[in-house]
Order: sequence, then structure tokens, then C-alpha cells
Amino acid sequence: MPERRLTNWLHAVWRRHREAFLKALSFMTSAPLSNVMTLLAIAIALSLPAGLYLGVASFTHVFSQWDSRQINAFMHMNIDGKRLHAIAEGLRQNPDIESIEEITRAQSLEDFRNNSGLENALDMMIENPLPAVLVIHPSAKLETAAQIKALAKTLETQGAIDFVQSDEDWLQKILAIGRGLQRFSLFLGIVFGLTVALVIHIGMRAEILKRREEIEVIKLVGGSQDYIQRPFIYNAIIYGIVGALLALIIIKTVFLTLQPSLNEIAQLYEQHFELTIPLDFAASLILTAVLLSLLAALVTLRLRLREIEPQSTR
Repeated sequence: MPERRLTNWLHAVWRRHREAFLKALSFMTSAPLSNVMTLLAIAIALSLPAGLYLGVASFTHVFSQWDSRQINAFMHMNIDGKRLHAIAEGLRQNPDIESIEEITRAQSLEDFRNNSGLENALDMMIENPLPAVLVIHPSAKLETAAQIKALAKTLETQGAIDFVQSDEDWLQKILAIGRGLQRFSLFLGIVFGLTVALVIHIGMRAEILKRREEIEVIKLVGGSQDYIQRPFIYNAIIYGIVGALLALIIIKTVFLTLQPSLNEIAQLYEQHFELTIPLDFAASLILTAVLLSLLAALVTLRLRLREIEPQSTR
């Protein structure tokens, strides 16, 4: 008997929720255009902060793997050829330096010509405007950023060197910008999350007002508050899930569009840059959208259903 009662109870629960879910679907199909617009508004509101966060996270991850130990020593314009080689040979005696790559002024110009796309502008110049460069790789015993910066300062004292640039300097600036953009995307997430809740609230309020007479009849015949609310709650869940899935489609489409251009940039730095949507992030976005939709629906139902009472009790 207890097992039979449990089976009957589970069957009754399943029947109630199935009926509520089908009724929620009928809400969606009764006004397809307005519901599509609502879903698109939710998708866009979710995709903007989520896409920005994912893009910046991928960007900072790539550059955090970058070998920032390299030091570029830019020579004075009169240093080239044999003098450049002689200076490099002298620096190779420094135990803090593992290796040095020599780039003459002509090589600098050719590299810039190949990578900048400014061939015509360079052809108009009478003289080569670029200096020779020594690409210096510090010894493995220099493990900290402070030690590498100390080596860079030592190199700056060389008379033939105009200025020294450490990859660590600009890398830290890029990573700082990335962290700032991630914080900004979180702020956008809060703002657009409230926007999603507002969109759900407006859509739910309109649906309640449209079904006011039906709700009055249900209350008049003794229908419970849970019975009235259940289809609207399922409607909110559908909004959240479908809106989040559309947002993921938008993000993926944008990523696929940007990927070729980003690959070209990454290749300049001998890096591989791939924009992907991790499975855990997608699940988190869907869960967040559902929770926002549920919260907005519950608040709306609490505020609006109390205003609707059967005619006979007024």
C-alpha cells in the first residue's frame, strides 16, 4: 500500500507539472512574435557581457603564457653591420645573457614591411627610419622580473644603445588592461542581468493581465496559488533556457567571425589564439539565466496575483 500511494503521488505530481509545462508552451505559441522579441532581448542582454568576458579571458590566457623574458635593445641610428656585431659579441660575455639575436637596420625594415602592410609608405621614404636591434635572451638563472629589469637597466648604460624595451613591461600593461576589461564585463553582467529580469517582468506582467479572467475563474472555483503560478514559472524557465542558448549561438557566431583576424594577430607573436566557449561556462550562463528568470517571475507573480480577485469577493 505505501508503495502504491507513493506511485499515485508521483503520478499526480508528474501530471500537474506536465499540464503546467504544456500550458506554458501554449503561452509561447499564443503570441509568437512578442515572445520571439522577448527571447532576442534576453539573448542579446546575456551575450554582450558573457562574450566580452570570454574574449578577454582567452586574450589574457594567451598572453599570460608568453615568454616575457626577452629584452629588445634598440641601437642608435649610426650602429649597424660590423659595429652591431661587435657590440653583440661584447654583450655575449655577460654571464646574465644566454643568447643574442642580431637584427640589422635592413632586416628591421624588411620585417616591418612584411608585417605592417605599409609597403607604399615605406617606398616613399628616402632613408631607412628603423634602427638595428639586439634581441637579448637572459640566462635561465635570472628567474624573477626584478632580475630581468635589472639586466635591462644595465644594458641602458651601454653608449651604443638608444633605449631598451623589456617584454615584461608591455606584457604587464596588456594583462592589466585585460583584468580591467574582465571587471568591466562583470559590471556589464550585473547591469544586463537586471535588464533580463526587467524583460521577464514586463513579459510576465503582460501575460498575467491577458489571462486575468482565467485567473479569476480559477480562484473562484478554489484553485490554489501554486496551480495558478506553475505555468508562469515554467514559462520563465523556458525564457531563461532558450534565451541563454540563443546567447551562446550569438557568442559563437561572433567568435567564428573574429577568429581569422585574431589568428593573424596571434601569428605575429608566434602564438595560437582560439575563441571557445567552455562547457562549464555555457552551463553557468544557462543556470544564471534560469535563476534570473525565476526570480523575476516570482516577484512579478507575488505582486500581480494579489491584485486579481474573483468578482464575487470584491
